[in-house]
Amino acid sequence: MNSSLRVLLTCLAVLFCCLPATSSVGGGGESGIWILPSSDHVDASPLMGSARVLTPRATLDLTSISTGLFMVMPPDMGRPLATVREGSAQQPLPAYTYGNRVFLPMFTLAYVRDSVVGQASGLIVDSTGQGFVLTITRNGTNGLRLQIY
Repeated sequence: MNSSLRVLLTCLAVLFCCLPATSSVGGGGESGIWILPSSDHVDASPLMGSARVLTPRATLDLTSISTGLFMVMPPDMGRPLATVREGSAQQPLPAYTYGNRVFLPMFTLAYVRDSVVGQASGLIVDSTGQGFVLTITRNGTNGLRLQIY
């Protein structure tokens, strides 16, 4: 009995230490993983050119593009669906979902950086309409700025 309790407590401690940390402000990004802030009901105003100005809830500046980017969804969101489109022609770009993560491959990031317009936008939502509006803009010559609304 004593050894079973020790094994159970050890497993719980390992599980607690291995869970990703999330907060209301988001964080990370340096290692190719961006933990997003709490989600909200999606408002497409930034995509529609609305006169209403929204401040981004989170911003990530990438100084170079050497890998893809995983975005970890907050616990208040269900399984996400992600779409990303290039700015001028609205051409769809690859974005993949894996459980509670959205992956933007290096190709997608490099395409936006190297395109004439240097902009892309997207939606990340779950089945209840909770999620984010994503904008990607060229920042300097080799970098990108990702913003979540």
